[in-house]
Amino acid sequence: TLLVEVSVLVIMRYILKLTEVKLRRLILAGCTASLITLPVVWFIVQRVWTLLPVDFYFYCVVVIELLVVALEARFYKSFLEINAKHAFLLSLIANVLSYFAGVQLL
Repeated sequence: TLLVEVSVLVIMRYILKLTEVKLRRLILAGCTASLITLPVVWFIVQRVWTLLPVDFYFYCVVVIELLVVALEARFYKSFLEINAKHAFLLSLIANVLSYFAGVQLL
């Protein structure tokens, strides 16, 4: 997760022309956001897995991932001092690619 998300942030820094954001600060933001949200996601998913029928698992994962995107976007906006649109794009793309990389590995 860390490798994928931080790599995406670094690439997106250039795509979105966020050169005013220092690379070191961007890497720190990516690591911090992931290290805070990943354990929470795994905790919630493990609890929900045992409570919901299998049919609802996918929807639960989508809702949890959307919450993570929102939380991380808010963090990026504040910590990196960037606009909300860029923060949302960073978070969304990093989390989508991280999710699919995780699915491929499992």
